[in-house]
Amino acid sequence: MSNEKHALIIGAGLSGLASALALKQKGWQVTLYEQAKEHKGIGAGIVLAANAMKALDKLGVGQEVRELGAAVRSARIRDWKGNLLVELPVAEQAERYGADSYLIHRADLQQALLAKISTHELVPGKQLISFSQEEQRVHAAFADGSSTRGAILIGADGIHSLCTEEPVR
Repeated sequence: MSNEKHALIIGAGLSGLASALALKQKGWQVTLYEQAKEHKGIGAGIVLAANAMKALDKLGVGQEVRELGAAVRSARIRDWKGNLLVELPVAEQAERYGADSYLIHRADLQQALLAKISTHELVPGKQLISFSQEEQRVHAAFADGSSTRGAILIGADGIHSLCTEEPVR
């Protein structure tokens, strides 16, 4: 595989999958490396605002999200005693921004994104242990002793990502 337009993405959660889909649309080859050995439907319900829905439309998964989720028809914020603090104008927001906000379970959203990734583009059971910047590419090493190279490396594996550290030079 040519390294010229090959992206190495560490983490196959929402941000890693969305990054992969966006790069694929721009002609990049992508490989997602996920530390977990298998996909588990974890998480809770989330709200996707109109701008997120527009982004998901561009990634090609907006319709799936609409089918799996539910449009937000009312939204209220209350204090700890249940007293109404504010009622959000969801109908006005939908009209203003040209899209509804949607409620969806995080695992369903992840599955919708994952369905657009080929099986050869996702490598489970890979924990990044180091990476280094080379002349025109990046080198990534994994806990199982394997390694790979690509044009770019994207850390999408959470707040404690090894990718937030300076690469070895």
